Amino acid sequence: MATASPNLELTNQVVAHATSKKIVLNKEMQTQLDQDKIQLRIENELYIRQHPEIRNIIGYFIQKVLVHRPVNLPEFAVALLANPELKQEVEQFQQETQRPEIKIQYK
Repeated sequence: MATASPNLELTNQVVAHATSKKIVLNKEMQTQLDQDKIQLRIENELYIRQHPEIRNIIGYFIQKVLVHRPVNLPEFAVALLANPELKQEVEQFQQETQRPEIKIQYK
């Protein structure tokens, strides 16, 4: 599992601090924050492209939530995602909804 770069960790700290207290960033800090946000989005997109099964898991989860409409969503999510047969159920969901796996081709 890849770890976040030091700049991204610093960005997370700045964002966490900014959400807890009002602060004003100078131009250099704002530029760095903007660059780090872009880099994080790129890294997230690459990860999602490398793991197309994420879309199937999210689709399966949303379908179950909408069908069952649980009162306690966090508890429902824990039970659903801790299911030992989750892999088989997501694969069945994929087949039933005709969600083909996305194949990544590298140049």
